[in-house]
Amino acid sequence: MTLTFAFTPAAARQIAAPPDDIRVCIRKVIEDRLKVEPKAHLLPLSGSLRGYGKFRVGPYRLICHRDNALLLILVIKVDHRRDVYR
Repeated sequence: MTLTFAFTPAAARQIAAPPDDIRVCIRKVIEDRLKVEPKAHLLPLSGSLRGYGKFRVGPYRLICHRDNALLLILVIKVDHRRDVYR
């Protein structure tokens, strides 16, 4: 069984915003790290974002929701670390 990734429409637009090198790095890291060992790399959030996890790629953060029953990681938001939690 393989994990699948989905992006919300907002996250799909946001992932196109960073420079090309960062965007390629985000895609590569998702494939290399999150698909192989999501528990080790997807760190839980607290407060108003409880139930979500964060994943760090350089200065960017991905806010994700993991559904174990569907084997799905839904990327909710992609933004620079100074803006992602707002």
